[in-house]
Amino acid sequence: MNNFATAFAFVAAFESAPIVRLKKTWERVENRASGRGGKGEEIEGGGKKFGTSLWSEFQHVLPFLFISILLARLVLLLLLLLLLLFFFFSFLFILLFFSL
Repeated sequence: MNNFATAFAFVAAFESAPIVRLKKTWERVENRASGRGGKGEEIEGGGKKFGTSLWSEFQHVLPFLFISILLARLVLLLLLLLLLLFFFFSFLFILLFFSL
């Protein structure tokens, strides 16, 4: 392997931020699974315990979910506004064109 640029590209790719986050996530998943004996015990423990464990698992995802919903609604609102402006100006143009 005399191509050092390719070797450096592989090393850089494996040390990139997404790969490092993926490694850390898998370590956390493995630690949680081995420490608790699986998710089945928590589900059998009752609804409240399952709800709190579910909240702790997805708590970091909720802000991104709400932001994405908010952005989607803003985009739809802007599209609706553009559509209304288009119809208004086309109606205005037709009205002025036929009145002359």
